[in-house]
Amino acid sequence: MVDANDNEIEQDKIGLNDPSNVIITADFGEAPAASPNVEKTILCRNRYTSNGTIREGSYEHVRSMNFIAADQLEMFVAGADATGPVQAVKHNAPAEDCRVKAILKPDDTITLAIGPYIGEMGPPVIVPPEGGNIVLSGLSVDVRLHVANAAAYAALRNFLLARGRYVLEVCNMDQFGGA
Repeated sequence: MVDANDNEIEQDKIGLNDPSNVIITADFGEAPAASPNVEKTILCRNRYTSNGTIREGSYEHVRSMNFIAADQLEMFVAGADATGPVQAVKHNAPAEDCRVKAILKPDDTITLAIGPYIGEMGPPVIVPPEGGNIVLSGLSVDVRLHVANAAAYAALRNFLLARGRYVLEVCNMDQFGGA
């Protein structure tokens, strides 16, 4: 597994290793790239015969937990970028693990929803194409997120298109904001 800083962590918890299927329990290593760099690439190196060449395949856009706090408010960050199209603005509760779901709908609208790590998601909210604040309910308190403008909206749309129109961002939301 390779993170945004090119740290490579060899995986040794392999549940299945068949010619066309590999299942692992991911180990993100002791020094992974700091949040918001949460995207990983899984590289699978295989030798087809004992004397054969090693072949490599990859699976991109695997995401690890994003730690949202007063000093790191970026969400849906791509690769090694330092910023994302969405920023967290307000969360006035003790730290809690959650999921933020972004979907690019067939009618070309984007919805965001939030919910606890385990349990029901709150209602989806449509992101305005010109950007703005979005208030999401589904946690112990409402969470306010911000899409800066139409360019940030377009960046979020492109982010979702490149990842199959659906991204689930797993976060730990610390207490921040208040305005």
